[in-house]
Amino acid sequence: MIPSLGNIVCKNLMDRFETPENTFQTSLSTLMEIEGFREKTEKNFSNREYPTDPLEELKNVEKCGARILTYSDPPYPPALKKIHDPPLILYLKGKDIPRNITMVAVVGSR
Repeated sequence: MIPSLGNIVCKNLMDRFETPENTFQTSLSTLMEIEGFREKTEKNFSNREYPTDPLEELKNVEKCGARILTYSDPPYPPALKKIHDPPLILYLKGKDIPRNITMVAVVGSR
């Protein structure tokens, strides 16, 4: 939800720091070493400027009976992690995504 922080940069952050918590606890000079992390991103990141309230987003997800699965969560589909620009979060309703089966997904921004 941080402006100018796209999927690929977030993936680079998760690959290096493993969790969002670790990323937020990292020094800005170390973050600037991450490929794609730019000064504009650093400003938005350090100020924690969000266009939408993250807690409100969580409430909306829970209200519709869904949950959020992040790129760093163990149930995140391993095959999805292998694509160039994997989604950092998945909205799920129901059970975890089964492993080792062929699946079709509908992907979109809305």
